[in-house]
Amino acid sequence: MLGLLALSTTLGLAAKVPAVINIGIGPTIGTVMNPSAAGPAPLSVGVALRAEGWVGGKTLHSKKVMKRVPRKYRGMVRQMDDLHVVPLPVMLVPDTVFVASVKPEAPTMRGAGWTPVSLYLAHKVKPMHTSLAASPRLGWVQYSEEEADPVNLGWLGIDLSPEVQSPIKKKVGVAVGGNAAAGFATEPVGLDETLPWLWLDGYVRLQLRFDYTADI
Repeated sequence: MLGLLALSTTLGLAAKVPAVINIGIGPTIGTVMNPSAAGPAPLSVGVALRAEGWVGGKTLHSKKVMKRVPRKYRGMVRQMDDLHVVPLPVMLVPDTVFVASVKPEAPTMRGAGWTPVSLYLAHKVKPMHTSLAASPRLGWVQYSEEEADPVNLGWLGIDLSPEVQSPIKKKVGVAVGGNAAAGFATEPVGLDETLPWLWLDGYVRLQLRFDYTADI
């Protein structure tokens, strides 16, 4: 992973190659819950977001790019089908935002989650862009009930996110996927601290792609 980050930094330094800006937005539904809590799990709807730069395999393996890649990373680059890069400022934007509950009898749940870096465990470009990524997940969640003060929790865990996305070379596409994470939260009094908290969601995103000439 550190090698990939170093490579991304290197490829951001200097020549002109074609790239794609891939921006996605769409609905999501999910829950952040403690399995030991009494009552129904809160279920909320929200927005799923994605913004990244993408370089296709043909460009990535071209002589123009390879000659700028440090020698120790060239073997790794030759094995890559493509390259996804998320600029640092974009990492600060949450990939999931919960805004409203769908179960009136459950606590109202709102919140936001971030996966600042990801490591592909499985990845395939054709015929569809499919992937399984592992990421650290950071989150903030607020629960509120009638006649009670809101409870705010910080959340930290490890996330697995399978996704299927239409080919990124198309100007408009769709991505379908989800997140399944286990972690720990700053818990309210009265809940079992021995069980991990779960973060589960599914989404559909509309993906818009824009051609871009990147300096490498």
